Amino acid sequence: MARQLLISLLCSCLWSVAWAENPLKQLENIDFYKPLPANHAPSSQQRFFAALPQGEQVYDAPEQHRINTFRWIKKGHYQLGFTDTFIVRGLVLSKRHYLGDPKADIAPYDLVVGWQRMSDPSVIKQINIRQNNRFYYWHVNEFPIPRDEIELSSTNLHLVPNSPKIAEQLEGLQRGDVVSLVGYLTDIKDEDEFIWATSRSRKDSGDGACEIVLVKQLSVIKHLGH
Repeated sequence: MARQLLISLLCSCLWSVAWAENPLKQLENIDFYKPLPANHAPSSQQRFFAALPQGEQVYDAPEQHRINTFRWIKKGHYQLGFTDTFIVRGLVLSKRHYLGDPKADIAPYDLVVGWQRMSDPSVIKQINIRQNNRFYYWHVNEFPIPRDEIELSSTNLHLVPNSPKIAEQLEGLQRGDVVSLVGYLTDIKDEDEFIWATSRSRKDSGDGACEIVLVKQLSVIKHLGH
């Protein structure tokens, strides 16, 4: 296989071209159209996963069931509209705490999680992952697994804690944790009637393709990296 760099933007989010990262919603001062050198050193994230026990950590994809009756429920200055029950178990690949973001007061954390082969550190060590401005980015030099498997077996979650206890638990999560989250996929409506809509599919891509989750229950199944 010819050595290539392919960078993708996911929310599960996904806009990609060879040798480039789509700069949409990207605020960091980086030249995305300049390829990394072939001998580019692994990132700290890749080195972290290379040191973890190898093998799949989570075998099941997220479980989701539609809620037939839709209604808005007030939470602070917002209203939440639940669309589906949602259970996800996954390996934490990255976490981002947003402070100045317009929705940081309702959804302060984004969590990238992977399941099936995207929960295998021997795969993740070959994928450079990062988050910025509510998006999840990855790039590879060579694909350790098929591209569609990367896209369908990982996602970026915008997390709304249901309680101060859940918020504290989210704060304590670290990459390398195997976690279980139970809650609801939810749309969020602000005081100006703007609706931040959740994704309801793992197969969509681009802006709006992230799941927004009201987290009712959170547990760490095991810590791989601590």
